[in-house]
Amino acid sequence: MRVLNPVYARPGDTVIVGIQADALVLYSLLAYLLPLIGMLLAAVLGGGLLSLLGIQGEAGVVLAAVVGLLGSLRLANKLGSRSMSGKGFQPVILRHRDQVIYSTLMPSP
Repeated sequence: MRVLNPVYARPGDTVIVGIQADALVLYSLLAYLLPLIGMLLAAVLGGGLLSLLGIQGEAGVVLAAVVGLLGSLRLANKLGSRSMSGKGFQPVILRHRDQVIYSTLMPSP
């Protein structure tokens, strides 16, 4: 994964990485919702197709669900890697882990 490095961190440095809220929501939907919808849709369509062909049993529906899950995971991977090329969705190194944040040192009134 590539990240923007405005603090000039070097390999081996421990850093805090940030990502925009929009990107976090998008990647969460791609990682969780898209595969679930793909699996369910493939299971329903596979079950309907098998019943039209006169084939009974759950093995075909399970196989269709697995194929739908794998296909939607691949689609999510492609969509996620395409959106990573945009600067708005790219993670950024915010600071070194040991760097002091001054707002946490001063108690608020």
